[in-house]
Amino acid sequence: MNFPITIKNVLPNNEFLLMHEELQDWVFTNRSQKNEDMSRVFFGQTNNFGRMLYYRAATTILLKIKKHLREDLRLIRIHSNGSLFGCYPEFHIDFKEACNCFTFVLFSNTKWDTNWGGEFITCDPVTSEYRYVPYIPNCGALIPSHWEHSGTAPLTSHAGLRTSVAFVFALVSSLPVLLQENPRSSLYL
Repeated sequence: MNFPITIKNVLPNNEFLLMHEELQDWVFTNRSQKNEDMSRVFFGQTNNFGRMLYYRAATTILLKIKKHLREDLRLIRIHSNGSLFGCYPEFHIDFKEACNCFTFVLFSNTKWDTNWGGEFITCDPVTSEYRYVPYIPNCGALIPSHWEHSGTAPLTSHAGLRTSVAFVFALVSSLPVLLQENPRSSLYL
């Protein structure tokens, strides 16, 4: 399969606008993994577990990515991200390869000019090639979660906050390995 897989018009317009409204509350202490050092701190949200809007979006996304993966999947993480001009996001992975997880990143700004940057970048671990997906509202990119990836910061302060929401899904057949490696993932199951 050729990753990243891009999907356009991910959410219905009314759900996408609600998601944008939901992404107004930010803190500057977010990390992809709890054990990471502070060099990877960026804007994010807390307490995504209680926000039903995210779960509704995850259901829509799950159905769309199942068309490509043709696997039984379960949601295991929802992670919001925000960056401003001058931020330095770093490449990271979400889960080890053995966990068999897939990350879908939803570009959640309602307005964006591609001249502002903000693209999603991932590195194919087999070919070491970088692959880019432009930041286009209500579109997204799907990759294996063990691929290194990053969202670039805006190139100008006029862009404001670049937001995205990552939804991570695991193959049902790999849940025992995933839960052994990442016990917190049981919160979503």
